Amino acid sequence: MPISESTVKRLFAKSHNQCAMPRCTSPLIIGEHVLGEICHIRARRKTGARYDPNLSPEQRDSFGNLILLCPTCHTLADKAPGIYTAELLGDIKEIHERDAPLEITAEVARQALMIFEKHRLKKTNSIRRSSVKSQTQATATAGGIAIAIGGHNQGPITVNLPKKEYCIGSTLSSQ
Repeated sequence: MPISESTVKRLFAKSHNQCAMPRCTSPLIIGEHVLGEICHIRARRKTGARYDPNLSPEQRDSFGNLILLCPTCHTLADKAPGIYTAELLGDIKEIHERDAPLEITAEVARQALMIFEKHRLKKTNSIRRSSVKSQTQATATAGGIAIAIGGHNQGPITVNLPKKEYCIGSTLSSQ
């Protein structure tokens, strides 16, 4: 079950636009830039930090199991689950959210939607397994570049072209 928009709004409203980790002063949003990340206290996946098989999918993505952290603290918490236990993160969340305002302003809702969109895009841009069963091909129109590679590629592809136009294929030739 995906994290709901209303859950993210509530999380952000209670966050004071600050990472929940004690002594961390990192903001979650600066201007239009979203830095904050949604962290599961008990992991969503079996391979994740602090996974609890007794939680239902709804409980995993519920407000009580989520905390907003800066990228550094999120990484730290997930890399050291023996130190950052589910109980400790739950206490950190409770203390951080204790004095939060009860009202969600229009600006807080707008900023919360920015975090929600970052989280949604992170999930939709993940790599999915597929197989290439036929020849790969690419076509480009005038002024464009087309690159076709079969299979999954994890690294970046950089194409630097000088001012002259080139055709890249089995041979490189100047036109």
